[in-house]
Amino acid sequence: MRRAAGLFAVIMLALLADPARAQDKPEQLVTGISSEKIEITSNFTGADIVIFGTIENNRLPLDSTRKYDLAIVLQGPETPAVVRRKERTLGIWINRDARSYSREPSSYMVVSTRPLDKLTDAKTLKLRRIGIDNLSINPREEGTGSAAENQAFRDAFVRLKKTSKLYVESAGTVNFLSRSMFKAAIDIPSNIPVGYHFMTAYLFLDGQFLASQSLSLQIEKTGFERFAYRSAHQQPALYGLIAVVLAVLTGWAAGIIFRKN
Repeated sequence: MRRAAGLFAVIMLALLADPARAQDKPEQLVTGISSEKIEITSNFTGADIVIFGTIENNRLPLDSTRKYDLAIVLQGPETPAVVRRKERTLGIWINRDARSYSREPSSYMVVSTRPLDKLTDAKTLKLRRIGIDNLSINPREEGTGSAAENQAFRDAFVRLKKTSKLYVESAGTVNFLSRSMFKAAIDIPSNIPVGYHFMTAYLFLDGQFLASQSLSLQIEKTGFERFAYRSAHQQPALYGLIAVVLAVLTGWAAGIIFRKN
């Protein structure tokens, strides 16, 4: 609450700044986020975060028909991934070929004022990794398979992420509340990976990149979910043993309760 109030005060000061002096300075972004931490509990079904901010040193005249453009990227922690291709052999579906990826964004969401190809040129989008198509998703082993096969695995990787709502692009969802103030909302799915996520806002005008600013968002499990998650990652052998014991005890108890006389 204090952070939001402080950011609002900064935004108001920016709006009241001397317009003449602003003409001599480059544009800058001042952004904020509605929550810096999201806690995942047993009944977590997703969340919405609101990103808001202002453009300092707005140099556009009041009667100008030109407009600023914004793209806001929320990227999750980079993690290894494996994509496997199944083939039917003798009536059985089995894994035949696979591609391993070393460090790819576990989630990637981008919202913008307009479609990305309308904001700037393809080179700038590629350089700043804005847009799912501009992520460098390449196999860990260089020289593995042909270019066509690697592209097919990349497409499958992205398709699975999109199906899980972890890779999302949404144009026209960043709205300007005034000449300088803007707001956007991003839906956080229930299967969002835990860890630090980084939000970066990019400012464009007439296709030219002007400024950017980054903030962090922490997503963590709480309660029993946190205990189970940490146990599975830090002590996998003990976690597996406990899971097997619990399964045996649960099956035994169910047999005692529902057995027939």
